[in-house]
Amino acid sequence: MRVRDAYGTAIHEASHAVIARRLHLRVDHVTLTPPKGYAGLCSVVVSNLAARRRPVLLLTLAGPWAEGRHLHLPGGVLPEGSDSDWNAAVTLARALAGAEWKLALSTGFKAVAQLLGEPEVQAKVKAVAMELLDRRVLTGAEVDEVYRGAHFR
Repeated sequence: MRVRDAYGTAIHEASHAVIARRLHLRVDHVTLTPPKGYAGLCSVVVSNLAARRRPVLLLTLAGPWAEGRHLHLPGGVLPEGSDSDWNAAVTLARALAGAEWKLALSTGFKAVAQLLGEPEVQAKVKAVAMELLDRRVLTGAEVDEVYRGAHFR
């Protein structure tokens, strides 16, 4: 993985983790050494998906939004179909809004842009991403420590 790719992937996965924490979901772990076919992985524990679809939709959209911004892509989001998060987001949006699923995605992206646009959230994403680049894998407890401002360095 090139350095820029590694940092972009770390930003992508850190954004999932930080938004999950912000929305009171539990992060199990985040890794840059995931199963084959993935560049990175953020595992979040969701005990009642039916009741938590909107927060899960937002955390799913956070990675493509943040990485797209990092890469300065037109429209600022990773292109549709280039990321497995898109499939999950469309499935969640359809479950939330039925025929209005495209509106649910658009509304979700606006909410993610607002959340990830907050300076405090940006700082947390960068801190988690930098720690992830150093350690390659973070447990949920380690993500929580970085999120709260503790540092391993």
